[in-house]
Amino acid sequence: MRPHIVLALLAAAGAATPERHLRRARRGNAVFNLLEFGAKPDNCTLNTAAFNAAVAAVAAAGGGTLEVPSGVFRTAPFNLTSHMTLLMQPGAVIRAPSAEQLGGGPAFPLWPILPALPSYGTGRDHAGEPRRTSLLHGANLTDVVLTSADPKNVGVIDGVGEPWWACHCATHSVNPLGDCRIKYDPPCQRAATETFTRGHLIELMYSSEIEISHLHLRDAPFWTVHPYACKRVVVRDVQISAPTYSPNTDGVDPDSCEDVLIDGLTYSGGDDAIAIKSGWDCFGVAAGWPTRGVLVRNLDVVATPHAAAVAIGSEMSGGIANVTVLDSVVRRARTGVNIKYSRTRGGYLTDIRVSNMQLGRIARPPPPPPSPASSSSHSSAPGPRPEEEGT
Repeated sequence: MRPHIVLALLAAAGAATPERHLRRARRGNAVFNLLEFGAKPDNCTLNTAAFNAAVAAVAAAGGGTLEVPSGVFRTAPFNLTSHMTLLMQPGAVIRAPSAEQLGGGPAFPLWPILPALPSYGTGRDHAGEPRRTSLLHGANLTDVVLTSADPKNVGVIDGVGEPWWACHCATHSVNPLGDCRIKYDPPCQRAATETFTRGHLIELMYSSEIEISHLHLRDAPFWTVHPYACKRVVVRDVQISAPTYSPNTDGVDPDSCEDVLIDGLTYSGGDDAIAIKSGWDCFGVAAGWPTRGVLVRNLDVVATPHAAAVAIGSEMSGGIANVTVLDSVVRRARTGVNIKYSRTRGGYLTDIRVSNMQLGRIARPPPPPPSPASSSSHSSAPGPRPEEEGT
């Protein structure tokens, strides 16, 4: 039986309403095995052509399942298609290219360039329009499932982030969100500096009916899961991991999305476990695409010593509404919930609820509210950098 999408519909008062269950209208039930397209699970061969051919076969069949068998399949970025299930068998690993295969930074010619997102207007880390694509990418899709055949023996998607982190740290010698400078200094001083914003591990844009479940996602170059302008998204029983020194390795970042359920996420990494976003500055205000209807539950944050378990913003210019966080455990983090903002960012927040979040080792307690005098004088000062914002 096909898994179902759960819509987390949140009431205007912030309370979660009963969940609705929708079943996908799946077209096509063909099953393909990646080996049929010449893929080699040897942790060496680049299988990008095999993945592209397999996805094209699923599309030509009107939808279906692509099975990834046991073994380590290296690949450069590839695109998904609609009405597709990517089914990882026990022992299956999809792994990004090695540093040598990438061709050297900062060009990394094996990793394609995309235009900036319309609600960002520029690369997140670098001025100018281009940015990198994600390892698994899709746009204007419906009914996409990334999952494992055995929930007790899940597949792995590995972004091999080390080359990207080194170039990033060479570019940004001071990174207030992490201690990557300690890890890469002095080696980072010998690395070539990056020129475009790094790519995510998984990014789906303008899509709907998305499920990512029963997977281990590790070592993303940048954010791990980035649904952008998507509707009806489920991330369930997923483990996300990266070293705590890794820069900007967020877990799940719903961005200008509607009806999102994040259930049973386990996170350990270098940035926010979950960061809810809706565009950046004047571009986000102009787009006006809010994020609304987000339910987070059963979150387990193992370690993110430089960031938050749940962050709202700082890219929030399109507005964020109706967010509920329930029944979660934060073992080690800088903050439990961090609402990040800028005095020039615009946007709005409404109906944010947190219930039964157990906090363990928290590095930075929330600051006391400012006095009226200090608040008045503070408002006239220049705004802080986005990485330093928040309460």
